[in-house]
This record gives sequence, structure tokens and C-alpha cells, in this order.
Amino acid sequence: MRSEERRSKIIELLEQKGSVLVEDLAATFGVSQVTIRKDLSELEARGLLHRTHGGATYTHKSLFNPSFREKIYLQQAEKQAIAKVALGYIEEGDTLILDAGSTTLTLVR
Repeated sequence: MRSEERRSKIIELLEQKGSVLVEDLAATFGVSQVTIRKDLSELEARGLLHRTHGGATYTHKSLFNPSFREKIYLQQAEKQAIAKVALGYIEEGDTLILDAGSTTLTLVR
């Protein structure tokens, strides 16, 4: 699992549970606690969570008015599914006009 996908899943878990522990996340994703701490630091820098001793709590900031940068990491699996279906409609030589958005960015990637 790539770091972006793992971080998106961490945010989803925080939205559901409100708080998480480094130890539990490491076991869930099969990575080291050091890796999870790096993920949490990155997400904290984006304002998506608050670090706590041994874990993190959700800030709820992204529920109301997430920035574009925050949206990129939210609901990533759904955006990838939409992009996969959309790619089936695009043929060689087609011209596309894409508006700005985190889902369209996933399509472009």
C-alpha cells in the first residue's frame, strides 16, 4: 500500500473512531510504528489531526471546509474507482476538458 493510500485510510479511521493509536495502525497496515509516526506527522502538518502521546485524534476540520490539498487524501479509494470507470470512456485522440478538483486530479494521475 502506498503512503498516500495509507494516509487516506488513517483519516477514514479517524473520522469513524475519533482517535487512533500508533501501535494499532502499524498492525492494521503491516508497517513499522516509525512509518505510522511519519504518516501522522505529515497529516498533522496538513491540519487533519492532532498528535497525542502514542496516537492521534481527529480535528474535524475537513468535515466542513477542506482545502484542496486535504481533499486529495480524503475518500481516495472512491476517487480511484471513479477514475477507473471514466478511463473506460476515453479513447486515443479524444480531447478532454477537466475542471479543477481532487477527483479529476486522480483521473489525470
